Parts: sequence; structure tokens; C-alpha cells
Amino acid sequence: MNKKNFTAILVLVAVAVVIIAVNLTSNHNDKNNNRDNQHGAEVCLSIFSGMPDPCWNISVSDTKQLVSMIRPLPEEKGLHIRDVGLGYRGINVRLLTKTELNTEGFPVSITVFDETVAYNNDEEYWTDSFSYPNQTNPHLAYKKDDNRQIELWILETGKDVLDPEIYNLIKS
Repeated sequence: MNKKNFTAILVLVAVAVVIIAVNLTSNHNDKNNNRDNQHGAEVCLSIFSGMPDPCWNISVSDTKQLVSMIRPLPEEKGLHIRDVGLGYRGINVRLLTKTELNTEGFPVSITVFDETVAYNNDEEYWTDSFSYPNQTNPHLAYKKDDNRQIELWILETGKDVLDPEIYNLIKS
């Protein structure tokens, strides 16, 4: 095979990869749009490194219940989500519906870990990613999750989709 033919084949392969990627992204976005209309929140465990974290959706009713559990807790200064490196690092929740915490209808990111709830309700700072909260982030509010009640309640919503070993590890 000469250099010209080899280059032509590489170009064709690159074009095919781009076409496949565009189609997959389009299908993923369609699924996300449908999911946003049917569910109240997307929940993801932050546990793996190098492979996708387990995620599931919760109903609008469960989302309202979650918000009603978080809302009355007083904000506490000095709290933060601690960095534990590898392993289980908390539960991330992205609200998809208008709720009491999310009065303008923008998705709110919530992270719950180790008796701490951190949430972002700043429309100008809103991001679609579950960026790891830290103690220097002025856009986050922090609340105390005594005895991990909220964290364990959220975990329970994923019991049917989580690997039993992961579920039991986080619950303990």
C-alpha cells in the first residue's frame, strides 16, 4: 500500500469516527431531554476512577422529599466536603425540576458525603458538571447531615440499580 492510499484510508476512518460520535451525542442528548421531563433528579455515586460512576434517576416525588429534608437544615460555616482521594467520595445529585431549593428552575448540584450536604444555587455559577466542592468555593452552601440520614436516604433510592457490594460498602 502506498502512502497516498494509506492517507486516504486514515481520512475515511477519521470521518467515520466523527459521524459516529455526532450520532451518539445526539442520541444521548435526546435521552437526557426526555429524562429531564420524566424525573426530578439524576443521582451519581462518586466512587470510581477510570470507569463510569453508577447513576440513576429519582422521581419528582422523591426529589421533593429530598429537598424537604435538606431545606430546614441550618447552613453551617466551616463545613466542607472532605477530600478522601480514591474510593467513595459522596453522592452527587443534579435537580432537574423546579423545587424549593431551586426557585428559578435552574438545575442545582448537591453533594452529600460524611454528614455534610453541599449545594449550589447560584444561577450565574451553575454548571452541568459535578465539580468537587471544596472549602474555598463561595458559591456553595453547607449543611450538617446528622447521622448521614440524607446520604443514606439517597443511597436507598438506588438500591435496585447498585451492585450489592457497593451498596453495602457505602451504607456501612
